[in-house]
Amino acid sequence: MKNFAFTLTLITVTSPLALAQSSQHVEKSKADAKAVEDLIMTFEGEITNAAQAMPADHYSFSPASLHIPGSEFTKVRTFADEVTHVAQANYAIASNIVGKFPEVDLREVGALKTKQEILSALAASFIAVHKAVATITVENQNDFVDDIGVGPNQSKISEATWVAVHGFDHYGQMVEYLRMNGIVPPGLAPVVPAKAP
Repeated sequence: MKNFAFTLTLITVTSPLALAQSSQHVEKSKADAKAVEDLIMTFEGEITNAAQAMPADHYSFSPASLHIPGSEFTKVRTFADEVTHVAQANYAIASNIVGKFPEVDLREVGALKTKQEILSALAASFIAVHKAVATITVENQNDFVDDIGVGPNQSKISEATWVAVHGFDHYGQMVEYLRMNGIVPPGLAPVVPAKAP
């Protein structure tokens, strides 16, 4: 009977501690997911602004179109290709996270040509990403996903980071293309100080 009472007392004393630790784990995991979502939203804003900044008649631009003698730019993506590639990757990553095939035909996304079609596809791809990231929970965030692009043994939460990790590579090229066309990338435009009243 004494052992039973001691055990009951021990359970009573340790249960609040165990609950607090469990609660801290849940809060940390929520913080992890929010940090990833914040990163993706930052990237989404940067690349969307860059894609909007390029005039429609320059979407076919690539350094190859400058015909620089001796250049290595003969097999590089156009500005349109950079944006559609990011949209394709977003859909692929979202599908990896949820374990389903992409909800669109990625080849059709890659074949888009007009600025408006491409901007719409980019926006829709981010919707797919946000929906996928919303499925990441405390219980599944470290589950492995099957990702042929990044490699094996990627967790759901690390897969989600690839939206920005991969995407910023292409955003950097888009920034160069904008500058080659005399356009200051919106994300890099100088801040104009507010005037005092």
